[in-house]
Amino acid sequence: VYSAGYSEALFLLAAGLFFTSLRPVRSAVLAAVGMATRISGAALAFSALADLRDPATRRRAIATIGAAVVVFAAWWAFIANLTGDPRGYLLGTPSWYAADSAVGSPIGLQSIIEATGKSSIVWFVVLFLLALVAGTIAVFRRGPDALRLGLFATACVASAYVETWN
Repeated sequence: VYSAGYSEALFLLAAGLFFTSLRPVRSAVLAAVGMATRISGAALAFSALADLRDPATRRRAIATIGAAVVVFAAWWAFIANLTGDPRGYLLGTPSWYAADSAVGSPIGLQSIIEATGKSSIVWFVVLFLLALVAGTIAVFRRGPDALRLGLFATACVASAYVETWN
């Protein structure tokens, strides 16, 4: 319990401030705080991909992505050390790790079909993802700030599809 940084309120604060920050160091620190509090902090790093396009914001993007990777790697190493297994995180997350497989695998869509017993849900998922792509393209045309938020939202929604649904 003490090894799991989990605070939705702190993540929300860090994410909100991240999207208003223009400085590379501040963005990196806020991404690191977001990553340290929730695995969804990876979506902050994903949103920074929009900043890679413009030379004026490229340093901010590199700092943000680097900070998120460093915090995630440190957290993963801590859990591996705590459990004595490099797959420590996967072992504690049944939706990503099956005891009979050598590596974890996302099973979100499979679990949706199994839970509902209907393959028609796949059509809903496909249509939703197409709408998501169309919306992201529309956001892309509105400028880099909207694109950052669009990429963040896309990463958050995409992560829901790789989790197991009960």
